[in-house]
Amino acid sequence: MVTWTRRRFLTTALAAGVTAAAAAAGAVELVSHDVLPGKTILDELDGACSVPVPPLDNATVGPSRSGTFYSRARRRSVGYTLAFPPGHAMGSNVPLVVMLHAFGGNHKDALVGMSPQQAVALRVGGRPLAPMALVTVDGGNGYWNPHPGDDPMAMVMDEVIPMCQAAGSGPPARRDRHDGHLHGRLWRTAAG
Repeated sequence: MVTWTRRRFLTTALAAGVTAAAAAAGAVELVSHDVLPGKTILDELDGACSVPVPPLDNATVGPSRSGTFYSRARRRSVGYTLAFPPGHAMGSNVPLVVMLHAFGGNHKDALVGMSPQQAVALRVGGRPLAPMALVTVDGGNGYWNPHPGDDPMAMVMDEVIPMCQAAGSGPPARRDRHDGHLHGRLWRTAAG
């Protein structure tokens, strides 16, 4: 006969709870990928919609420039990539979008599954995106917040954007504004 101590009971209950949670997570993934039925119900529960996504394809990529520069705000050399859309040369006066990478990333992997050149060359449903330049830059591992001797957002505002404008991306910036932050990420700037 098994003696049920408090420790044995709690261990068994915890193991059962972890197993049930793992099974539920696996089931949700299978439903969300249409392996199991119920995707419509799952979409309604999590607020998604079942509108088909238009196909994405790329036009021939436009020009780009990658390199490094010494950042006074970050007190180190940082890498960057500036990409222009197809049909627009360096120096084209197109709006500038600043893409900030996630924690642990860098300018090379700021976009998942594509380069900055491919991003500005995307075609949605066969139609090109509005022309825009896209810059990615190394911001470190501090969530783009200032730290002693390292201020990535000052680098973006005071060094990266002026460098891109000198390359012809975007109209001259108004020093007193940028278009906005979305969850801590600068999402569009140099709009005039």
